[in-house]
Amino acid sequence: MEYPLNDDESLQFILIHHRPQQRWNAFIRILLALKLELYYQQRALDNMRVGGKCKGSADLPEAQHIEVREEIANIAGVGARNVSNVKTILRAAHPRLKEALQQGTLTINRAIQFCKLPWGEQLEHFVRHIGERATNKVIRKAIVRPKDEKTRPDAATILDTLGFQEACQPGSVVVRVGRLRHTVILVGSRSVNRHAFSRRSQLI
Repeated sequence: MEYPLNDDESLQFILIHHRPQQRWNAFIRILLALKLELYYQQRALDNMRVGGKCKGSADLPEAQHIEVREEIANIAGVGARNVSNVKTILRAAHPRLKEALQQGTLTINRAIQFCKLPWGEQLEHFVRHIGERATNKVIRKAIVRPKDEKTRPDAATILDTLGFQEACQPGSVVVRVGRLRHTVILVGSRSVNRHAFSRRSQLI
């Protein structure tokens, strides 16, 4: 089958075809749909001129801008707020964040939070976020499938050792607050004793 479509209509057709199959994530779909922004703006202007509401003006009122945003959101299969967020991201985000959004390793909501920071800090917080997410993934797996209890030192011994380690080497024990309801202690893979750690330890 062949369809007599122009470039703008072809892009709409492609987005509608991919939307239910989820081959492209929301960021990519919005990115493509934004290419139709001028098309929808022109169509809104034409409609206003036909209705006599816009006498030769090249500017759209706020109501029509909102309508254009809704059209873009609809064609991308997302909420209108995400369209505004992606426009902010394209304007203010570090290139590494945009790359992660396209790959699906970063969400639009998280990226918009990073955009409130200066460029250099965005990348720093993003790297930290990736590290924490990987750590939390390991923790969740460990909670679901705990290892043999006999190989685990008791919590009191670990806490005492952590205190001793921090006293001997300040800064060697890192405390992080996570979103899990459990208190989880991650230590080096070698044996834990009351005198030293062979590797840097983390308390989460």
